[in-house]
Amino acid sequence: MNKLLNSFVCSLCFFLPLSGVAQPSKPNKLSMQVVIDPPRNAEDKAALQAMKDARTIDQFAQHVKDNFVLERALTLHFGGEDGPHYDPEASTIHMPYGFIQEVDDNFSKARYQRPGVSRKEAIQHAITAVLFHELAHALIDAYGLPIVGKEEDAADGLAVVALIRLYPKGRELAISAADLYEIESRDTTPEKEDYFDAHSLDIQRHYSMLCQVYGSDPGPYAWLAKKAGFTQDRREGCEEEFVILDDSWLALLEPFLKKGAPLLKQ
Repeated sequence: MNKLLNSFVCSLCFFLPLSGVAQPSKPNKLSMQVVIDPPRNAEDKAALQAMKDARTIDQFAQHVKDNFVLERALTLHFGGEDGPHYDPEASTIHMPYGFIQEVDDNFSKARYQRPGVSRKEAIQHAITAVLFHELAHALIDAYGLPIVGKEEDAADGLAVVALIRLYPKGRELAISAADLYEIESRDTTPEKEDYFDAHSLDIQRHYSMLCQVYGSDPGPYAWLAKKAGFTQDRREGCEEEFVILDDSWLALLEPFLKKGAPLLKQ
């Protein structure tokens, strides 16, 4: 087993399904472990150091600890080749260094700029959003949550809700993540397989997340709707849809949240 460079322990517990959706029971003191493989090269080392400097891992792990009650141990694994993805059999979220480097490369090649957000910050924002996206898959699995529509779209939605509710500048984090999808959509022509993929097209994910950010706080983010080219009808739809998204995720998760969970505070 690889020597661990770092580890964090977050209190979690698992619930047995009743009537289709798992119901909370008395929590066990199991843990979420953060497993960090030793960097294999200079690129891996730089990716890990950037996350440490930004406290990306620390903050994510703390939010999981502060909010969620599980009985099933969860592992967050940095390293390896595959991912990012959630493995339900191992109850593990995998985040390879290669993906982090890919995000860095995409923002750098695009010469990404946004007022008030540095390129380094945008990279960590996007990685944080992906961590919450994969956490959504883990929660859906552990709690037996009912999902209508594409699970990947639902996971994107929880990522936006969690960022907005848990981070002081969460909307800015979500915008960075949305912009990553726009960058990834450039110079690519969708193939047949992309249209029936589990994920929506990158450009669709981009606009959906921007719509959710705008809908969550229309006044200060009117500029975002204008930049995205949203019509007035779409702007109104974004507001209505975010209320539904936010209310729905909180309704699903509330039985499994710790007392006083920050996710419930606005």
